[in-house]
Amino acid sequence: MKKKLSIILSSAFAFVLAFTLLGFSVRAAGKSDNSAQYIKAGEQIVQILAEDAEKKDGSLESYLGMEKKKADDATISWREMSGKFGTLTGFNEEKCSATIDDSTGSGTINIAVTGSNNRTGVVTIELAEGYVDSISSAIDDTFAESLEKAGMNTVIGLAMAFGILSLIAIIIRLVFPQIFKLSRKMEDKKAGEAAAQSPAAAAPATAVPMAEETAEETDDGELVAVIAAAIAASEGRATTDDFRVRSIRRHF
Repeated sequence: MKKKLSIILSSAFAFVLAFTLLGFSVRAAGKSDNSAQYIKAGEQIVQILAEDAEKKDGSLESYLGMEKKKADDATISWREMSGKFGTLTGFNEEKCSATIDDSTGSGTINIAVTGSNNRTGVVTIELAEGYVDSISSAIDDTFAESLEKAGMNTVIGLAMAFGILSLIAIIIRLVFPQIFKLSRKMEDKKAGEAAAQSPAAAAPATAVPMAEETAEETDDGELVAVIAAAIAASEGRATTDDFRVRSIRRHF
C-alpha cells in the first residue's frame, strides 16, 4: 500500500513539474494552440483532486502548490458533487475545453467528468501565471432536475406576480376610499361656503319686485284719476267724489 501511494505521489510530482515547465515554455514561445495539452494536464489535476478528496492526504496543497484554504474549498466542492456523482470513472473528451492566455499562463480549463452513478459533471480549474489558483466542481442536472428547477422558477415567478398584484389591490382598497372621502369633504366645504354667501346676495333681489309693485300701484292711481276727471268733465261735474272704481282691466 505504501509502495502504491509513493508511486502515485511521485507521478503527481512529475506531473506538476511537467505542467509548470509547459507553462514556462508556452510563455517563452508566445501564442500557440496548447489546449489539448492543458486538457490532459487538467484531467490529471482532477484525478489528484478525486484521490485527495477520498484519502485526505493533502495532495492538492502539497503537489499543486495551492493555498490551504483554496485546496480545502476545492476538496469540499468535489465532495458535495460526489454525493450524487459517485466516484470518478472517466472523462468526456468532447466536452472538455481550455481557454489559456499563453503570454501570461492564466485562464480556465473545463474538464467534463463521468461518475459511477451515471451522472456527469464539470470541474473548472482556474490558472494564474501557469499555476493552479482554484478548483470548483459542479454536477450536471438530469432532465428531471431541470424540469423541477424550471417548475420552481415558474412557481416563484407566479407567486411574485400574484403577491405584487395583491399588494396593489390592497393599496387601492385602502388608499382610494380615503382620497374619495377627502375629495367629498372639500366639495362639501365649498358648498357650505357658497350657501353661507347666498342669502346676502338674494336680499337685493327681493327688493326689486317690491319696488316694481309700488310703481305699478302708483301708475294705476294716476290712471284712475285721469279717467275719473275725463268722465266728470264729459258730464259737467265739478268733482269726482261720488265716483267708485270697481276694477281695472288692462288690454294690451
